[in-house]
This record gives sequence, C-alpha cells and structure tokens, in this order.
Amino acid sequence: MLLLIWMEMIPLIWIETLNTLWTDWLKVMLRNATMKKMPSAACQQWMLRNAKIQ
Repeated sequence: MLLLIWMEMIPLIWIETLNTLWTDWLKVMLRNATMKKMPSAACQQWMLRNAKIQ
C-alpha cells in the first residue's frame, strides 16, 4: 500500500522539479541572449517597456 503511494508520488515530484528547472533555465537563457544582443542602455529601455506592458 505504501509502495503504491510512493510510486504515484515520485512522478509528480519529478515533473515539478523538471518544470522549475526548465523555466529557470529558460529565463537565464533569455536574459543572456538579450544582454548579448543589446547594449545596456537599450536593454534597460526594453525592460522598462516590458514592465509597463505587464
């Protein structure tokens, strides 16, 4: 009985950890890409524009 509960719990935990890792990684990658392409002033303006939209 306990084993069944454990077997059902593991995939959920895995999915959640993978999701958080994936989203964090995506955020970092996007940040790095925008930083490389744009000079800092343009990047700041872009971030301000995004903040206003949200």
